Amino acid sequence: MNLVLLIEDSQTSQLSEVAALLGARTVHSRSEPFDAVLCVPTAPGLQTQGAPTPEEFVRSSISQSPVWLIPQANLGSDVVYGLIPLDEEYPNRLRAAWPLRISPAVKELKQLLESPEFGQTLHLQMERVLAAGSRLSIHDIEIAWLHDADLLRHLCGGEYRQVTAIHSGISDQGVSTASVSLAGEGVPDAMWALRTGPNARCELTVTTVAGAAVLAWGESGPPTLTVNCKEVSLRSRIRKNSDVLAHPSASSSPEGRGEPETTLPEGVTPWADAVRAFDLLDAARRSLKRRRTVELQFESTSERSQFKTHMTTIGCGLLLFTMFGLIGLLFAGRMLDPRDAQQKQSEVAGFVLRESDFEGDELNSFGRETVNEIIDSYERRNATILVEGGEADEKAQLRRGTVVKTLTDANLPAAETRTLLRPLQGQWFKRMMIAAWVLLFLPLGIFLGFQLLLTVTPEDRTPGRRSS
Repeated sequence: MNLVLLIEDSQTSQLSEVAALLGARTVHSRSEPFDAVLCVPTAPGLQTQGAPTPEEFVRSSISQSPVWLIPQANLGSDVVYGLIPLDEEYPNRLRAAWPLRISPAVKELKQLLESPEFGQTLHLQMERVLAAGSRLSIHDIEIAWLHDADLLRHLCGGEYRQVTAIHSGISDQGVSTASVSLAGEGVPDAMWALRTGPNARCELTVTTVAGAAVLAWGESGPPTLTVNCKEVSLRSRIRKNSDVLAHPSASSSPEGRGEPETTLPEGVTPWADAVRAFDLLDAARRSLKRRRTVELQFESTSERSQFKTHMTTIGCGLLLFTMFGLIGLLFAGRMLDPRDAQQKQSEVAGFVLRESDFEGDELNSFGRETVNEIIDSYERRNATILVEGGEADEKAQLRRGTVVKTLTDANLPAAETRTLLRPLQGQWFKRMMIAAWVLLFLPLGIFLGFQLLLTVTPEDRTPGRRSS
């Protein structure tokens, strides 16, 4: 592969070693032709003034060329997950570069594990020593764990679903040792440990049915691979890669031109691998906080699934809001209603005539319609006929007389005694209650209307990545 990488001048010292291991030629100007941009993103809050955030950098670069980022623990999960929509918008152009995977020693170990004579892998154990004084900071632990977790995933060939993290010797100055155990269905268990020492070194032991393979490396000298107590010569071209292995956060690796058929160099993976590594990092954090094993449940990650998740959350909130609002309005209607039982009974029966039903002392068209309905149901209901007005109001007395005369002309018995003149209460209360009911159910109705978008949104036919 004739691979040309663009490396910013500020990151030349960090990435030139990795580019050499990949067999790539590097350039430092966008005016020269290149295949991909290789960089170490700066965590939010740590950029110099005016520097772009990781999202801004990727968005500005990915439309012109593939972008290969070296994941950093201090980036945070929000940044990593926030780049998923860009990865879906520009397929096969955003990649994660893992410095440990590109090491020739790790490649050799991977080839041995995949050979038939080694058989099934039973257990992985990785012990890393940092030359960092007597105590480890949380930052040091997370930097080492992120890349080592990806390496363990790479070697096991599957996904871990149970994470248990333990810190020992905790004090104000830091942690003396940190360990994480991984387990999953159909994958070998893994144990990871980190401590401090006089010299930085790492030892990875892989136990299989055919024996054990031990890969060890330190700050100086080439890595060594031992299989069943016999040292194996590393056939892969090993340049001075001890720095890459000893300091995984200071290196990276590239990809192709973003076409689906492009073959990526080893160590350059789809962005889903970065998401999965941060899943394990977050799971270790939760395990420490809860002091127990954390289960990872994976689901498809796509814009459609995120939309459905958000809609489900909003829907549950609206249902709870509507339920409590319903109880509150029922209580308010019961306690604050100024109408008495007689008025409520007459309104339910439709036996109420207001001033708006009259023109002077005569019934208007609305009033005549109401009286006709009263006549039709007069003998089936025992509600009192109420005419709005006071006893001292002469006009109100005339309106009542008109109603009584109309009922008497219809040969209805006891029209005089069943027709009462009285003030009517709660006209505005009834309207306010109707408005309150509408406002209560309106958000839920709008939400259900938006649910129709799910039926018209086309399915994403591209393979979805999975995230916890």
